[in-house]
Amino acid sequence: MRIIRYADILLLWAEALNEKGSTELAISKVNEVRARAGVGLLNSSDGTKVAGQDDLRTRIQNERRKELFAEGVIYFDELRWKTLKSQVFSGTPGNKQPWGSIVDPYTYGVDGDKLLVWPIPQVERERNTSLTQNPGWDN
Repeated sequence: MRIIRYADILLLWAEALNEKGSTELAISKVNEVRARAGVGLLNSSDGTKVAGQDDLRTRIQNERRKELFAEGVIYFDELRWKTLKSQVFSGTPGNKQPWGSIVDPYTYGVDGDKLLVWPIPQVERERNTSLTQNPGWDN
């Protein structure tokens, strides 16, 4: 059974509205999520002021990271936002936790930006010889 959380839908909607330029409407969608959680609303007298589209974009991303933590969707958000390397991996081998500490049970890191695009299957490159492999996937 697939379950989609209403908060996920609201935050995706807010992100789309903000990218479209409807910042005030996007703030109202984020505030629906924040009201349910019982935290200060954006642009209210007891909440945080939003300084424009770029600021709201960052706030929506952080809201998604907190609201949907450990639910299996943030990885794909980070790929879409192209922030996986900076948010998940540290400068040294290890995994950066949301609160900033580094967990290093295994020594690993991210290998360039190749996670941002998938490799083109070899069979497709053989069918269309004008295709070239995505960066980072050449062997």
